[in-house]
Parts: sequence; C-alpha cells; structure tokens
Amino acid sequence: MVFSTPDAVDILGLDSDSYLIDSLVVPLVESLPSQIEKTTGLTIEEQEKEPLVFTLSSFLIQLWFNAEDTQSYRLQRVIDSLTSTIKHNRDTQ
Repeated sequence: MVFSTPDAVDILGLDSDSYLIDSLVVPLVESLPSQIEKTTGLTIEEQEKEPLVFTLSSFLIQLWFNAEDTQSYRLQRVIDSLTSTIKHNRDTQ
C-alpha cells in the first residue's frame, strides 16, 4: 500500500487516540486504493509505481476527514487536477 495509517495520522495532525484512528482513519486509508483505481484506472500494482499517488492520497484523506471544511472545494480542485495528471501519465506510457 502506497499510503499508510501513520501517514494519514501525521497529515491530519491527530494525536494517538486509538478509537478515532481505528474507527475512522483506518477505513479511510483502506478505501484509498480502490478509489484511486476507480478514478485513475491505475491498478494497485501500478499505483505503487506512480509517485503522485501518495500526494493524491494525502489530499483525499484530508477531504474525506474534513468534508465540512470551508476549504474543501479547494482540496477537490487539487484532487481533480492530480487525478487528471495521473490519468494522462498512464495514457502516455
């Protein structure tokens, strides 16, 4: 897996509240590979070779975790741009 639970905890700035991590963060991280495959067409094996997948994962986690944030539309724009770039990279290889 390209993106791990400790990566998410670090990016989200969470403390070690194991209930929050186990109940919310772990399922979000586990859903990343299938979401990225659905939106970019990259298989899980291909995701491990694409350096932008980690960055895309970090933005997805931030958006999903803080969906009500007033800046969520900005995160979504970045996510859309990264997704398009990854698709383009995949298509040109």
